[in-house]
Amino acid sequence: MPKTIEQLMAAFQLRDLQNLVTAYDWLKQNGRTIEDLRHYLAGKPREMARPAQGAAALWNKKAPRCPRCGAPLLLREINLKPGRGNENGYRSEWHCTNGDCIYEKYDRLTVSEQLNRHGLKNLARSVRRCGKER
Repeated sequence: MPKTIEQLMAAFQLRDLQNLVTAYDWLKQNGRTIEDLRHYLAGKPREMARPAQGAAALWNKKAPRCPRCGAPLLLREINLKPGRGNENGYRSEWHCTNGDCIYEKYDRLTVSEQLNRHGLKNLARSVRRCGKER
């Protein structure tokens, strides 16, 4: 059975999808295609990767650690409203970056509240600018 659009797009933040649609529309208006964009990006990996790697390295230094394995945790927004599918009203989730660890911690605080609580608000801005926020 084919997946619904909601199931397929669940891996992405709404902001990422909106940016994708905006970029696609801009390409189309200017007579370009996704293939043109792929070709452009293929020639730019180092330029685009440097800031993201720097911000990610800083996040890895400052972020809370996994209580099970000690790896840095990543923070993700939960977009489901309280109710069916989110019975506890969770608004954020910390999850381990270590692929062998399955630690997750759900919370009712928003992502902004979590970042303020952990002193990461300014760092999150630089990570977000580099496209790292998830």
